[in-house]
Amino acid sequence: MRHAANKKMAKIISITNQKGGVGKTTTVAKLAALGAQKFGADKIALITTDTYRIGAYEQLATYGRIIGCPVKHVKDATELADVLYQFRSKKLVLIDTAGMSQRDLRLAQQLDALINHCNVPIKSYLVLSATAQLSVLNESVKHFKRVKL
Repeated sequence: MRHAANKKMAKIISITNQKGGVGKTTTVAKLAALGAQKFGADKIALITTDTYRIGAYEQLATYGRIIGCPVKHVKDATELADVLYQFRSKKLVLIDTAGMSQRDLRLAQQLDALINHCNVPIKSYLVLSATAQLSVLNESVKHFKRVKL
């Protein structure tokens, strides 16, 4: 079931990157910790859409336990809409997406589902490796422009 956004809904941020190992999940955890300090842990929530990496949910759940905020795992846009509705009273909801190559069709499909099939505003940020070659960084930025970063 899709839920329309309303003015009281949480600020929703999606963290995306071109591949695993860049620090995306750690960035989500750090932002959640800062949010917990500012608003209280009960006003923060974490979601992972990563169904590809073994232990992805468990890693984020560990951060959630440390911070004291709920963590949910979603498999598709419908589940995401339902979970976002459950978290509508939160001040900040952070979404940890799968890390994979910008050329991977699965990532494009996942991003399309997040953005186009969920009736809530999601602000996306791209995490890039500082050690990547300039051509790789440029290709990643070009690919992710469709996400409205």
